[in-house]
Amino acid sequence: MLIPDGYAGVQIPALHGGSGREALITFGVQDQANVLVPSAIAEDIWTVFAAELLPLLDSEVTWGPIRVRRGTAGDELVGEGTSSAAGGSAIASVPPNCAVLVTKGSGLSGRKNRGRYYWPWAATEGSVTELGVWDSGAVANFQSGQSDFLDGIDTANLPMVILHNVVGTPTPVQSLTVQALLGTQRRRMRS
Repeated sequence: MLIPDGYAGVQIPALHGGSGREALITFGVQDQANVLVPSAIAEDIWTVFAAELLPLLDSEVTWGPIRVRRGTAGDELVGEGTSSAAGGSAIASVPPNCAVLVTKGSGLSGRKNRGRYYWPWAATEGSVTELGVWDSGAVANFQSGQSDFLDGIDTANLPMVILHNVVGTPTPVQSLTVQALLGTQRRRMRS
């Protein structure tokens, strides 16, 4: 993905205590305050993530430190935050290949104006049916966390965007929607 000047690509790594392979949650942000320092951007995002989403995630998983690649007119700036912590919920989560799917809505039509990301270790075994449908109460709870996360990074002058593989302005994300049907990814089952 191309990261234009004033925007950044964000990765939130997650590592389960029983696995040697990390999962990555990825998204783009606009650096409206022109912070420029990737590690500072990472810590600003961590503050919101730790407050809104970390309490909902499996305590067997360590999240962070957040990595940031910030676009500039010249070379890309790369950095990493210093904060990391285990999830705040003692849950028996489903395997990481059965992740909560969250879609990114922009209010615009077309494939380039929508996106998604997957959240492993968020759904519990007891709240998912054999068909992969997540309990409506759990969906609503995670939806609240995702909405608060989106609002929080916006307030921190780091609104979420959809980065593109072609030159052009990234698309602002207006909403995050938690899907009731879990998404699956085969590559997350490798050890």
